[in-house]
Amino acid sequence: MTCGLNLKTRSNRSMLNDQIDLLLIGKTGNGKSALGNSIIDHSAFFSEPSSTSVTKEVRDEVNEINGRIIKIVDSPGVEDTDWENDETTNSVVNALSQAIAINPQGYHAFLLVVKFGGRFTKEDQGTVDYLKKVFGQSFVRKFCILVLTYGDQFEVQVKVNFQDWIQSQKGVLSDLVKECNNRVILFDNQTIDGHKRERQVNELIEIVDSLKQENSRYTNDQFDLAKTERESLELTSKAPLIIEAAMTEANLIFKQFKRIQVTVKSNYDPAPLEPLLKRINTLCDSVRHKDSKTGVLGGLLIHIETLKSSIRDEIKICRRISEVEIEMRTKYDDQLETLNQKLQDERLNFDRLSQERKKSELHKIQKLEEEIRKLKREKDESEMNQLDHSSEFELITTTIPEIEEHYTQ
Repeated sequence: MTCGLNLKTRSNRSMLNDQIDLLLIGKTGNGKSALGNSIIDHSAFFSEPSSTSVTKEVRDEVNEINGRIIKIVDSPGVEDTDWENDETTNSVVNALSQAIAINPQGYHAFLLVVKFGGRFTKEDQGTVDYLKKVFGQSFVRKFCILVLTYGDQFEVQVKVNFQDWIQSQKGVLSDLVKECNNRVILFDNQTIDGHKRERQVNELIEIVDSLKQENSRYTNDQFDLAKTERESLELTSKAPLIIEAAMTEANLIFKQFKRIQVTVKSNYDPAPLEPLLKRINTLCDSVRHKDSKTGVLGGLLIHIETLKSSIRDEIKICRRISEVEIEMRTKYDDQLETLNQKLQDERLNFDRLSQERKKSELHKIQKLEEEIRKLKREKDESEMNQLDHSSEFELITTTIPEIEEHYTQ
């Protein structure tokens, strides 16, 4: 029983090693679906000339060719002019994500389909750049095989062999061939020549086998690594609407900011600006979240951040001026209080000095009055003394004759 399981496992592994998994990608109208039918040798994919993608969803088909299992997955084509269309971008990215999901083991190669006969232009390069944003910048170099379709027209129009012709090309096509490390092949999807069809497929398988030696499969891991670029791609398609809405809100905030500035400068009260700062912060956070570090909305963020800085600076200025005014008022209030206290002290001191002066003057007056009274007393006493002396004099005067008479006898 165990032996049987091991044999089955080895058989599955052998089949897996012999299997080739290919994903068809490219611009709409380049013949992807017709190429898929040519490779698996029957009409599995709907194909017709069209300027819009005939393949609307991912389809896959498997066939065994020369003992090799070949699985082809066909994806919707990338439109010429709709790279920045939100609906188209989401549709293509979702379809290509589905193409990766339905083949968990990964792909040996991407067949990048380009139409011979049309001039390979910057628009075609734009398609390649678009696909790089979906699968990662290195997927062309590591996993792409460039397939030029409409090989029947090449044989009619060109007189040299395909390899000589491709090496002689210049410009965008030459750059793409070099980026694919010269993994390029011509396919005639219209031929009914069985040998030619088989030869084309065998040449393709040889290129795939050589690529398998160089790199492992392109798996979901590589696809996950390109997630940021896919987000950038999807955001680019949505950017016009996001920018328009954000700029409308930013302009409304700016106009209100200018109106508030007029009133704020009269009283320097930052309170009316606080709701605006909150509003611009909300807008900034919303845009930054939508940008998701892709840089797609970088210019818009700079504009919003500039307005945010202006509002924030205005609030800082108002607060600083208010603080200075408070400091000055406090300083003047303190100085005024000091001066008032000093004045009160001076007044009290003056009153005290006045009282002392009054007392001093009163004392002087009282002293003078006392001196006056003393002088009056002394005068009175002097007058009394003079009266006494007069009496004595009169007495002496009257007595002298008597004495003289006494002594003369």
